Parts: sequence; structure tokens; C-alpha cells
Amino acid sequence: MRKSRAFFPAIYYEYDASIFVFGGRNKDGDIGECEKYSIGMNRWQAIKNLPTSRNGASGVVIDQYIFIMGGNTESAGQLDTIEQYFVNYDKWDTIRLKLASKVSDFQIFPLFQWSGNVGKDYRILILGGNTEDDRSPPVEIVDLKPYIFESAEDRILHLVNNHYRGTLKEPIYGSMTQYGEANVALVKKYCDLEPTADNIIILNFNSLAAS
Repeated sequence: MRKSRAFFPAIYYEYDASIFVFGGRNKDGDIGECEKYSIGMNRWQAIKNLPTSRNGASGVVIDQYIFIMGGNTESAGQLDTIEQYFVNYDKWDTIRLKLASKVSDFQIFPLFQWSGNVGKDYRILILGGNTEDDRSPPVEIVDLKPYIFESAEDRILHLVNNHYRGTLKEPIYGSMTQYGEANVALVKKYCDLEPTADNIIILNFNSLAAS
């Protein structure tokens, strides 16, 4: 790794055979830096930092998203927050949902591995962990599906003039001008013809433009 650390989650991402590591702790304190290791290229690269530096967090990958949750910080103690990483765009979002307890060092089991509905069941089971009062937290089942599909719906693009039939539901990020020229390149691969800024209607502009 580029930065020495302990007490961090490591997530295997099968879509491009890579391993992501998030946060942790070293002699200097809690870590916010994150990294990605490409197995095929045998190379580490830095990715965008966690919104909240933390150690002892747990994580799970679902589709093109990685959720990092819970953990511990030197200043705040145990955490109940959940942060969502958009792998394709190297962006973070702190979602509204929180864990039932402020907890660190717990296990996550994706229920879709046993449900027979891979890609349709977005529930996870949370088990064990450390809490501020040293009590074992209750077993918790969390449904992340609303946050996966909300991420897409909040950033819908409609391409007009028959350049694209239907709706593009990928999250599109980046700094944009008033007319959205900076994002045109991101949608070219979805269109039969190359779109221009005039061909794109952007809904929920504030969500798109947020950095």
C-alpha cells in the first residue's frame, strides 16, 4: 500500500479485479486516505478520501457502489454513519440512513448471496462489533436498495432529438458550466450520435453540480 495502516476494511471489487482499502489508523491517528490495488497491473493508486476519517469500519460492495459504515474515531468514538462510494466516478456521498447502534469492528453478510436474487436483493446483515458501552449490539438487517436507486434517479439525464431512446440512469458527476458542456463527454458512449450541450436536458442540476 501507499500508506501504512491497520484496522481498515479491504473490499474485493470483481468488476475490474481490484481491491479497495478505506481509512484505518496508524501512528499519526485516524486515516481518511483510500487506495485501490489493481491485481492485473500490480499497482496501487490513491482514490478520493473518506468524508470522515475512521478506523475499524466495515464495508460491502453492491453493484458499482461500496458502502463503508460504522467504525471509530479518536475524537468522536464509535460511529453510526454510512458513506457510499461511487466506484465509476470516484465520488462519495454520506447517506441519510444510519446504523441502529454506534459500532465498530463488526461483520457484514450480504443476504443476496443466499437469496437466489443476485442483483435484486440489496439487504445486508450486520453482526457483532464493539460499542461505546461494551454491549453486544443487536443483529441488524439493513436494506440499501433505496439508496442505490436514489443515487441513479437523482441524476437522470434525458437525451433528446432521438439521440438516445429512453433514460440514462447512471450518476453523472463533475464540475459543469451553466449549459453542462463538461459532462457531454461522459454520455457519448450511450448515444447513437454524438450529443452536444443543446441536446441534453439535465434534471436536478444542484445534485449534479455538487462536488
